Amino acid sequence: MNTTFLKNPLALIVIATVLALIPLLFDNENILVILRLLSFAIIFYAIHLFVGQKRKVSK
Repeated sequence: MNTTFLKNPLALIVIATVLALIPLLFDNENILVILRLLSFAIIFYAIHLFVGQKRKVSK
């Protein structure tokens, strides 16, 4: 598997947004909670990668 896609913050934010919107199609609270927590974790990881890229460029 190519891991460069998983290190792209913009792609991760798009994936997290899609995961956060999927529960709107279902009426299950468990799916809603799990996917929203997963999307928040992905967003925080994307922010971490974005800040790390900025630090590498500034050095």
